[in-house]
Amino acid sequence: MAFTADNPSVTGIDKKSYRKGHRYITLVYDMKNSDVEFIANDRKRKSLDEYYKTLTKDQLSSITAVSMDMWDQFMSSTVEYVPDAETKIVFDKFHVMKHVNEAVDTTRKRENRAMLKQDSMDLKGTRNMWLYASANLPHKYREKYEELKKSDPLTGKVYSMKENIRELWNAPSSEDSRKYWEIWYSWVIHSSIDTMRDVASMMKVHLDRILNYFTHCITNARA
Repeated sequence: MAFTADNPSVTGIDKKSYRKGHRYITLVYDMKNSDVEFIANDRKRKSLDEYYKTLTKDQLSSITAVSMDMWDQFMSSTVEYVPDAETKIVFDKFHVMKHVNEAVDTTRKRENRAMLKQDSMDLKGTRNMWLYASANLPHKYREKYEELKKSDPLTGKVYSMKENIRELWNAPSSEDSRKYWEIWYSWVIHSSIDTMRDVASMMKVHLDRILNYFTHCITNARA
């Protein structure tokens, strides 16, 4: 690894699942050069610690940003070894949106079960539809989407919350995104939708690291 103070590193840390999600590997990337620096056969903190221990103090100091998901093991290791890590950790927006999408899907499942008991098939077969951004919704789902907008199911409300928080990363600045967040958070946290309230609460805990995106402009999609 050649990164130094004269050649700073932007690091990506990601975990990949296999065997149907029962096993994980950890990958550490040099995101500037698209090089894999380290692979571990688990997602434990001690494995990431081992990677950081191979670096000199100068190399650790030269790390300018670290993109990762919200896995506590990765965060705690990085905070211990990388100087000023709290300003350098960027929680990957695609992982954040994964949690949001899971909240939408959990709501859909609950509501679909309740509707089926009332002989309503309105939500049956719509799982994939709710995963799309409204602007990218395939034509085959458009009629069903417009139909459901009129009936106003709870899943549709959660979807609207999802579509709104997606715009967080399009704000012109960190300050603007924080103001946008506060409005969205107030809307969600005062709603009756527990699945999305849970996501909002989780995001609030990690908000600074989510908004570090505006300083470093990185995601794991570039790793």
